[in-house]
Amino acid sequence: MNNPMLEWLGRFPWTAGVLISLALVFGLGLWLATDRRAHALQRIGAVNGLYEELRQAGLIPVRWSMESVLLSERNAGQIEEQLGQWRESIAGDFPGGGEAEEPKDRSGAFFALEAFRVRMRARADACGIGLRQSEQFGFAAYTHEGPEERLIGAVHRQRQLVEFLLTALFREPPMELRSVQRERPGQVRVADMSAATTAGVSEDFFAIDPRISAKVSGFIESTAVRLVFVGRTPTLRAFLAGVGGYGVPLIVRSVEVEDAGPPKTAVRPPEGEDWDDLSQFTIVVERVKLAKATP
Repeated sequence: MNNPMLEWLGRFPWTAGVLISLALVFGLGLWLATDRRAHALQRIGAVNGLYEELRQAGLIPVRWSMESVLLSERNAGQIEEQLGQWRESIAGDFPGGGEAEEPKDRSGAFFALEAFRVRMRARADACGIGLRQSEQFGFAAYTHEGPEERLIGAVHRQRQLVEFLLTALFREPPMELRSVQRERPGQVRVADMSAATTAGVSEDFFAIDPRISAKVSGFIESTAVRLVFVGRTPTLRAFLAGVGGYGVPLIVRSVEVEDAGPPKTAVRPPEGEDWDDLSQFTIVVERVKLAKATP
């Protein structure tokens, strides 16, 4: 019995060859696709296994879930709240160094500075810190009268900053306080600078290196203070911790360490301790504040 299909293929040999070739190609492609899929599944399994091992070891975070999304939203809210507090602090006035309001006139500013000097001397004496007899804590320019009217606010804020820094320093007392310097407030006239030098108060002031200052005219205001004291490393460490833990942005710009040299006051180290073990530290601290917009 003749097979119609074989007869048809015998009649059209070229067509039969093409169909057989296509069938072979299709079969080979199907086999290759199946083999590749099997290899891919094996690799996926290996990757998932490695991912699970790393996740259990705590080396990668867990996959996203609704719980993790809500947790991230709460964290983002906390971060935003902290940023808001920081913006408020950097935009506001420095609140440290006492609760007294800004003096209204020159006489009020003078008495506020004198009270500050008395407080600092008393605290230094109570801590056994050596001071120069003429120590004015950076405000020798105002030992006889208060600052000019236009400088009262700036000097008041400098006094607050210096008092806060000295309070932080006295918690782990140094052996000697050798120098407290501040930036010149406002635009000081040449005549005023000459008079200050003649009066011996130029030691009140220093100029911070503009390369390390955050001051940007019209955007960021800053006030810098330089302290020089003699002590040991725990004193420096405690001071830096006290400054860094405060809410207002205070930035330690530089720390210099050198030999203390001979004592410059009548203070002496406790019995059994050697002065040669002490170091002199020079610290520059800058307080930054957003500039107030001009109305």
